[in-house]
Amino acid sequence: MDAFDDMVAEAELRELHRGGCRYTWTNKQLNPVQSVLDRVFVNNSWEDLFPLVRVQALSRIGSDHNPLVVDTGAPERCTLTFGLSRLGFCRMTLLLGW
Repeated sequence: MDAFDDMVAEAELRELHRGGCRYTWTNKQLNPVQSVLDRVFVNNSWEDLFPLVRVQALSRIGSDHNPLVVDTGAPERCTLTFGLSRLGFCRMTLLLGW
């Protein structure tokens, strides 16, 4: 975990506050183990472009992970295919799930 924390600090990343569900993962057992495994990090430049960004953890359906929705809060809308898109000055709502 130290290597991950060191990388986050070196890259000057910050975790965005997440609303919605408290945990993002469960082992789906009768007495479940729950944890926050899924997170969204940004750097200052990205946050300067999208100061109204919000992250929401939705209820999980079928998966052991909760999907995360990242809403940039920008006024225009565009479609973004996660991992294949170019960033622009538009509203991007990303649904990150497993």
